Amino acid sequence: METFKEIDVRSLLPQQPPFVMDVLLLFAKSEIGTALVTGNDEMTPAYFTFLKRLGYWKDEVSDSLALVKNGCGEGSFAGEGSVSVVLSDKISEHSYARIVGSDLFYRPQDTIVKRLQHFLAENNISADEIDWVLTGQNGDSANDAVYQPVIDYFGKEKSGFYKHICGEFFTASAFGLMVASVFLKQRSVPAHATLNGVEKKPVNKMLIYNHFKNKDHSFILLSSC
Repeated sequence: METFKEIDVRSLLPQQPPFVMDVLLLFAKSEIGTALVTGNDEMTPAYFTFLKRLGYWKDEVSDSLALVKNGCGEGSFAGEGSVSVVLSDKISEHSYARIVGSDLFYRPQDTIVKRLQHFLAENNISADEIDWVLTGQNGDSANDAVYQPVIDYFGKEKSGFYKHICGEFFTASAFGLMVASVFLKQRSVPAHATLNGVEKKPVNKMLIYNHFKNKDHSFILLSSC
């Protein structure tokens, strides 16, 4: 992937997702040219039981795709993963996607759509230019309701998800970044990752939107190389 050297370091501090912020800071200072960034989570029996008591998981999940697409009630399904991506300040023949911009915010005072509109304007992108929105829907009603205004803003035909593949875990957004990059490399989104069940192509610009308990939110804007 590519990021940019021509970045105002001051603008990075309050808004970049933690798993890429340090790298972008080093790129901006021209201290490095590439970096390996990793997000990891392991689901142990004790960890699963503890989170189950807090209402994180449903009692039984037979179809993860149906759950994420049509889920209702409290709880998702447990996942785990280890995702590593190489970030670079230059495009190469091996590049999958380009990080255009990102925004990390806590308990937004404005509506999510207003925050989104401001984010797109800062990056000189109109809503019509976004081909796809990848959300962190996980089958939990309260969690998924937070995404609905953004889904409504872009339309169901431009919206999809990824946690039916990996499950829910605290660094699942790293998996989302990897999945989005693969989709952009392929210039298409497979039907199983779309809300309307129809393959989407071509795809050149993509927005990833994740939140945790409607407190921590993040936008990542990607484009094909």
